[in-house]
Formats: sequence, structure tokens, C-alpha cells
Amino acid sequence: MNCQIKLYEEQFKLNQQKRFAASSEKMDSNQLSIFNEAEKESRPEKEEHTIKEITYKRRKSKGLNKKSFEDLPVEVIEYRLSEEEQTCPTFSSHLHEMSKILDFFNV
Repeated sequence: MNCQIKLYEEQFKLNQQKRFAASSEKMDSNQLSIFNEAEKESRPEKEEHTIKEITYKRRKSKGLNKKSFEDLPVEVIEYRLSEEEQTCPTFSSHLHEMSKILDFFNV
């Protein structure tokens, strides 16, 4: 029984060493330079300067103003409410008069 336990302990230790011990696949640093030979030859010795493209953000054009609408024909449509309709149903206050509503249609 003792012999069997010692045998299992030895096997366990050997397996642990194989699994966690230092690797024997280490290479000499001189040998590693063999693999980098193609990379050394493909790299140009003088690096080219990168060209930077300078860009700027254009200013957004301003919106339409009154001058741009001067040439358009004007149609005045008036809607008048009765005194009863001029009171707000929610707040029971007097409604104010709205001055302009513009709608533009392409003709």
C-alpha cells in the first residue's frame, strides 16, 4: 500500500513539473534574428513623411430672412373668433391675437 502511494505521488510530481516547469523550447537570441531577416530587408531605411491634409469646416449659410420673401405675393387671410371663442377653455383667460403665419408653396 505504501509503495502504491509513493508511486502515485511520484507520478503527480512529474506531471506537475511537466505542466508548470520552465519550457525547454527557449531559443538563443542569435537564432531569433534569423526569423526577422525578411522584415529587416523589407523595411525602408528612410521613413517617408506623411502628408497631412488640412481641412476646415465651412460656415453654415444663414437661414432665410425677410428680404428673401419680399418678391413673393402676399395673401392675407383673417380669421375672427366670436367673443365666446376668444376665452381659453383650460385657463379661462382671454386669448391674444396672432399676427402672422407663413406658408410657402412652390408653384
